Amino acid sequence: MNLEERKRLSKLSAAWRAGEKIEGFQFRYNTTVIVTLADGTTTTGWIVAASTDGPEPTYTIEAQDGSGDIECFESSIAEYEK
Repeated sequence: MNLEERKRLSKLSAAWRAGEKIEGFQFRYNTTVIVTLADGTTTTGWIVAASTDGPEPTYTIEAQDGSGDIECFESSIAEYEK
């Protein structure tokens, strides 16, 4: 990765962490979401990271119950509605 690409990604990351909507990502940083796990159960948490290293965006979710971080595809996530 060259310097210009690193600068571009750094700016995108900073914008996303500031809450801006980034093309290609459905969810914003720190959005409260419900995640459907592989066993069919659901858990609630907050989006703390995102990546495009796969067939669809992947997010890191900090579980609300304190059980740790969850890595999941965008298709496994729904925005939490109060």
